[in-house]
Amino acid sequence: MEAYLFNDRLYSVFGKSVCSHSRQHLTNGSCGTEFRFAGPATLSDIFFELRMNVIIQEEKTGCGIASVANIVGLSYEEVKNKANSIGIFAKDESLYSDTGYVRKLLNEYAFNTSDKEVSFNSWDELPNLALLAIKYHLEAGKPYWHWVVFKREKEAYVLDSASYLEKNKITNLSGLTPKWYIAVTKI
Repeated sequence: MEAYLFNDRLYSVFGKSVCSHSRQHLTNGSCGTEFRFAGPATLSDIFFELRMNVIIQEEKTGCGIASVANIVGLSYEEVKNKANSIGIFAKDESLYSDTGYVRKLLNEYAFNTSDKEVSFNSWDELPNLALLAIKYHLEAGKPYWHWVVFKREKEAYVLDSASYLEKNKITNLSGLTPKWYIAVTKI
């Protein structure tokens, strides 16, 4: 068996199988998430699987929590528990039109955010990591939007946590129309 530590999670490799453990899973002896590969798993297999595994929101207003989970590399449950511990609850409908809670939650994981929302002009102008506000609209004069994560690595893509989507990693960005973005950087 080999083991790797990444983003405060332990990945144990058993031949073709990799088990992801949080601290909670280590104490109760269970496997948090299991990945299976065709051949023996390598470290690059693990990191590729982690980048491809988009966290899906579990509540109607959970897109911010899921977006933070997609940025920090933790499960929805882990980020939700952290959010709850600092007074942020996904069932709070004010999360639809507030940016403060995602900024506060990202800061808990040692990520900085830009102080202001920046109007979206083009995909090329975005930083390598950003929160995007899409599906922006007003209801009774109050703004609402859906959070997604923009990442630029070898290619640019968006991670959308909506459970109804067939694919949550979007590489064809032409159909998306962000209203604005918040730049995100690791401290």
